[in-house]
Amino acid sequence: MLDHGASFPSGHTFCTALLVFTLWTLCLPHIQDQETQLITVLIGIGWIAMVAISRVYLRDHYLSDVLASVCLASGWWLLVTPAEAFIQAKMRQFLPEGMLKSWPHQN
Repeated sequence: MLDHGASFPSGHTFCTALLVFTLWTLCLPHIQDQETQLITVLIGIGWIAMVAISRVYLRDHYLSDVLASVCLASGWWLLVTPAEAFIQAKMRQFLPEGMLKSWPHQN
């Protein structure tokens, strides 16, 4: 049975890409071995690709829909990532010091 909702862009692919980007941001700085980092990145790319391919295979989306979703998620992430330092500074104003020690990129 086909879905009859909006087709462009693929929400499944968009959300999966954002989830993978978030996991990379949280996990990669803590992985010391470059080979393990590469494997982690390849698994994330594979995950995004599997979701995108499944959306096309199930005829819920066209290839252009899923490619646009990955591009939109990448663009969004590139816009939001530079704001990380600002967000951390604001969080330090409201959260106790002990809560931020586990924040990524903190040494």
